[in-house]
Amino acid sequence: MEPFEFLRPEPWNAETLCTNRCWQTEFTDELRGNLTEELIVTGELSASTKQKLDEFFYPLLLTLEFGSGVVLIKNVDLIGDANHRELILMNVLGSQFGVPVPQNVNGSKIVEVTDEGADIDNPQVRGHKSSQALPFHSDRCDITVLYCVHPARRGGITKIVSGVSALNYVEANYDGAAEDLRIPFPFDQRGEESLGHPPWVELPIFSKPNLPFVIRYNNRFIRDSQRHRSAPRLTSRQKVIIELVERFLGEEAYHLSFEMQPGDMLIVNNHTTLHSRTAFVDGGLRRKLLRIWISSRFSRPLPKGFESVFGSTLSTAVRGGICN
Repeated sequence: MEPFEFLRPEPWNAETLCTNRCWQTEFTDELRGNLTEELIVTGELSASTKQKLDEFFYPLLLTLEFGSGVVLIKNVDLIGDANHRELILMNVLGSQFGVPVPQNVNGSKIVEVTDEGADIDNPQVRGHKSSQALPFHSDRCDITVLYCVHPARRGGITKIVSGVSALNYVEANYDGAAEDLRIPFPFDQRGEESLGHPPWVELPIFSKPNLPFVIRYNNRFIRDSQRHRSAPRLTSRQKVIIELVERFLGEEAYHLSFEMQPGDMLIVNNHTTLHSRTAFVDGGLRRKLLRIWISSRFSRPLPKGFESVFGSTLSTAVRGGICN
């Protein structure tokens, strides 16, 4: 691919993705059956199934890195109990998208996204344990994979937005110098910083124009960084930039909203997109998603400073996750 294709993907909005559905695909009955039989019964995949998986997933990797940065696979419908589902997820995604990385200090590679009564207003709380609305953000990994086991009775709507569209909006509406958009912002580390590191880290929201495009944004983390006396105070310029990003994120025409159904698998590139979720109410069955964080086998180098969060900025490195 040409370098410019790698640097800055094409922006998109809700209408774009609704019209062009190349970001959506459907799992085949053949693959589902092969995975169930071979992984659960024999414990390993045949060479033929591996080849078919490569043929199925490789175009999706290209879409994640060079296209919309989001992929929705319908009707995965993994068969078996929870342990079997996790086995299939780990084997398939670990080999197809990259290497699963830890999502907490316990080293968990798969976590349940379900309501445990957590309050996200507490800066020590992780959002996947709450039923509250989660604002747009990017996760601490190259790729996030979400698999829907049970939807909520009401709410829990997933939203996706283009990071390039966010930058275009901010550039068009910011009155200051262009280089202001690349200055570092303080981010709270949620108590999961590596040993000897401060509880906050400085990262740019947008990468520099001459580097591969990267967006890193979580308004809660930026706001909560201010609870640390040692963290830099937000400047008036930074506050204006945050306000513009939030104004963009409030424009419904820019983001795609949908409710994940059982068997849906959503994959997002955290360097080119942001995702969020509305508040939800459970019924007889609790809303439950399985989540995996992936160090991609086909990703972009990251800006200087990201090594404090990702462990490495190299595209070829296993990076991201907690305590990596």
